[in-house]
Amino acid sequence: TNNTKTFRFAMTGPYYVQIGYQPRISRASAQFFLDWVTERARRLKLDDPKQHAEVLRYHRAARDFWQAKLEAANAP
Repeated sequence: TNNTKTFRFAMTGPYYVQIGYQPRISRASAQFFLDWVTERARRLKLDDPKQHAEVLRYHRAARDFWQAKLEAANAP
């Protein structure tokens, strides 16, 4: 800019807002990730049953995490 009295600044970091020490948990976001994890687990194609079970264990943990977030959601 030709205006020397300004300062250009860009930032990519997110901002989080908490009111009363209660984190905002978006129901829509939690549902999105729960659906995504469920879909990814359904698409697993591994021939080795042991490997399939091992990978599925991580998907289940992620599913449980997002289900808990969904149940704790306090914002649309």
